[in-house]
Amino acid sequence: MLHFPHMKLAWNWKRWPFAAAAFALAAVPAFAHEKWFVDHRAASPADTVFALVSPAFAATIIILAAAGFLLAAWLDRRFDGSRLSRWTDAKLMAFKFNPRTVLGVAVGVSLMGAGLKGTLFAPSLVLGGDPWSVALGIAQIGLGSLFLFLEPAYPELGALLILLFLGGLPVLPFWDLMEELFMVGAGILFLTGDAGRPGVRPPAPETTRKGYQAFRIILGVAFLVLSTVKWLTPELTLAVVEQYRINFLAPLGATSAQFVFVSAVVETLVAACILLRVAFRPAVAVAFGFFLISVFFLGFQELLGHLPVKAALFMMFLYGHWHKGETKA
Repeated sequence: MLHFPHMKLAWNWKRWPFAAAAFALAAVPAFAHEKWFVDHRAASPADTVFALVSPAFAATIIILAAAGFLLAAWLDRRFDGSRLSRWTDAKLMAFKFNPRTVLGVAVGVSLMGAGLKGTLFAPSLVLGGDPWSVALGIAQIGLGSLFLFLEPAYPELGALLILLFLGGLPVLPFWDLMEELFMVGAGILFLTGDAGRPGVRPPAPETTRKGYQAFRIILGVAFLVLSTVKWLTPELTLAVVEQYRINFLAPLGATSAQFVFVSAVVETLVAACILLRVAFRPAVAVAFGFFLISVFFLGFQELLGHLPVKAALFMMFLYGHWHKGETKA
């Protein structure tokens, strides 16, 4: 036990297998995401994703997506607050574990693995050999270890996670770092959550709920930022799709270029649903499903690379809208 004024922190050494997984994660050549699999500087440039498909195909997909979004918004408004909605919430909240713990373990494994590879959060964010970058790498490994073994300190660790992200701004490209913006949202979630420490007054339930909503918004923004890769530099996604044969729409007659366009639209639509809380759980389920399907094509790298995102989507599926006055575990 670690003793501090008014509180006790207990190390959870039973999570050592997750630390071992972090070392395994450090050994794989790449994790996930387009920039993690192909050299974006070597890929042949294209104008935008619209240059890959015909105007008729693009218009059809966009119209279908807009119609689906409006239908989902209408259904969501009718469903939210209904008896079926309350029954669903009650069933999903009957779990006997804390989803924030799952997210914390996932973040810890990801931080340790990235730090051991000399990167910050993701393989595309390579740290240099300057003293500040070396310090960031060491801090990331230490912070990941604490997330694994010191759950009662999650609020403090959340603040450190935000500082770690901000610390990368001087040494990493701004927009590349913004692709990992959801780490800031995770930090806010932990910072405003109840760590369950004896003798320490927990935050107000409304504070915790607002922290969750901030995380939801930041995750939606992060998905929008990631979707710009497909919209503005589709050659990266096209290279990954063709190299790893990810086009699971091929049996329907879709080309790789059409698959990239559909993926861009779906990712943008999911981001909008998360941001606006429209058909929230279905959107989160679709995103989680896409990540699981990509594991089949990309393997172990994808499974571990997006581990924190998968954990965040899992938590949001369980928590749902989380309206004011509701209590979540």
